Amino acid sequence: MYGVYTITVLILNDIMIPLKLRFESEKGRLVIPIVFGGAMVIALIAAKLAGMLSETLKEKFLLAAFNIGEYGIAAIVIVAAVIVTIASWFWSQRILEKKEF
Repeated sequence: MYGVYTITVLILNDIMIPLKLRFESEKGRLVIPIVFGGAMVIALIAAKLAGMLSETLKEKFLLAAFNIGEYGIAAIVIVAAVIVTIASWFWSQRILEKKEF
């Protein structure tokens, strides 16, 4: 399951690289904490919303997650990482084409 955490870090890197290219190094130093803070806020909001769900909906979600299994969840995270990596690559290409060196 530690691989899922590694892939989550890869997703955050895929988000940060184009931002670093876009905002240069000085502004990029400010953007990186904003990205991590935004990820934390999204996680906190998701946790609060999960706490407000009805018990039957929570049970259905947990049953679905249990049925998918550990490998299914890992596969979903890997597919998400591939999609974000490809989007990051295209976004970085566009940024580099517009830059003047």
